[in-house]
Amino acid sequence: MYDSQNAGAMCIQAILSIEAVMILFGAISFFIVNLSSNLGVGIGSGIFVWMIMISTALSKTTAWFNFFAYGVRDDWFKGAITAVIVGTVLFIAGTIVVDKNK
Repeated sequence: MYDSQNAGAMCIQAILSIEAVMILFGAISFFIVNLSSNLGVGIGSGIFVWMIMISTALSKTTAWFNFFAYGVRDDWFKGAITAVIVGTVLFIAGTIVVDKNK
């Protein structure tokens, strides 16, 4: 699949894919922590969602919701775009929750 690509381009794509997933799961934990005011619940929910997302059942979903498709599918970037958008929305929502709790 990636035989014709430059190694530098593949490295940059891998880093961008990792950053997208980190943004998403950081935002999930941030939002849940601010919603529940409990750090353990936020971390646990992030891990729970992560375990669901890496399951084989979810790997067969459309590329827009398959965040871990880098190296497996040619359209992996769609999942990365969705992860960044959802992560951004959750960060904004978490900030709004923090402002309302003050």
